[in-house]
Order: sequence, then C-alpha cells, then structure tokens
Amino acid sequence: MPETQTTDSWWNRLSPGVKAALTVAVVVIMLEVVSDLLPAVGFVVALPFAIATYYVQGLLAGRYLKNDPRYPAAGLGRYLGAGALSAFWTGVVISNVVTIIDTVLLTPVTLGAVLAALPLVLVSSLVDIALNFFFTVLGAWLYRRFSGGRLFGISCAVMGLVMAGLCLVGAALAGGLIFGGVDLFKHLPAILATPTPV
Repeated sequence: MPETQTTDSWWNRLSPGVKAALTVAVVVIMLEVVSDLLPAVGFVVALPFAIATYYVQGLLAGRYLKNDPRYPAAGLGRYLGAGALSAFWTGVVISNVVTIIDTVLLTPVTLGAVLAALPLVLVSSLVDIALNFFFTVLGAWLYRRFSGGRLFGISCAVMGLVMAGLCLVGAALAGGLIFGGVDLFKHLPAILATPTPV
C-alpha cells in the first residue's frame, strides 16, 4: 500500500525554528517598518512589542519542537538551537530585507534624512538582532523547562520585569537628556531641508 502524504505538507517539513519565525513574520515586518520610518524614535516605540514578539517566538519554537515527531527526545541544545535558528530568520534575514527595501524606497524622497539616520538604523538593527536572539532563545528554553501549567505565570513575570526595566531605563535616559540640556531635535530642520539630487 502507498504511504499517505497527508502529514507530509511543506509546513510539516520545516524545522521548528523556521515555523516559529514564519508564524511571527508579519508582526516582525510591521515593527521593522515602524522602526525604519522613524529612526531611533520608531525603534524605541516598537521595542516593547518587539521584545514580547521575540519571546512568544521562542515559546512557539519550543512548542513546535516538542510536538514534532522528528525530535522525540530533544535535549536542551536542540531547544536552544531552534530558538537561535528562529531568531536568525527574523532578526537577520527578514528584518534586514525589510530595512533594505525601506531604505531603497525612502532614498529618492529624503536622501539627506536617510544618510543622517543611517548610523541610528545600523545601531538599532544590531541591538534588535541581539534582543531577538536573547528573548527567542530564552522563550525556547523556558518552554522546555516549564511547558506545564507554570509557563503562563513565569512568562507574565518575565515580561513584567522586562517592561519595568525598560521603563526605568527610559526614564533615566529621558531625565539625563532633559537635565543635561541636550536638544535632540535642533538639527532636524536642517537635515530635512537638505536638497535631494535629481
């Protein structure tokens, strides 16, 4: 008798890390567009949502790995690898493709602003990649460790601590800028008024 191919779909052939990356890809693309359109400011606004997305991505990588019959006795290394592979696809491949497309589309309109924002885009991209790897691998590890009933509570605690930490860091930076007399926007009109070559 011929073997049934019902479970051998393209989705089931993907690795757990790639499945997790594709599951959150639309959200990652939207966050990347916001971050690229408003360099630095967009990154800061999107940061809490990005961290939560990366964490959920890690949980999904762990879940897909646990439910995959190809890996019946996956160890810790396999879970960490699934998280890292998933982070590679969203943090390096998808995010950089979106950034390149955004930059190409925006360059004819505002070349001066794109060139001025390029260092901010590079720094925010590197920070985003690091955060993506950290929180995706963390999510995969926590899924392996606590995939029973305690995972929800632990995830809420992790996200609560991360968001509280972001608020404290943001408040400290804002206070330092305000009391330090730094005016971030004083050069913005000159940058935007830079003529674009035809």
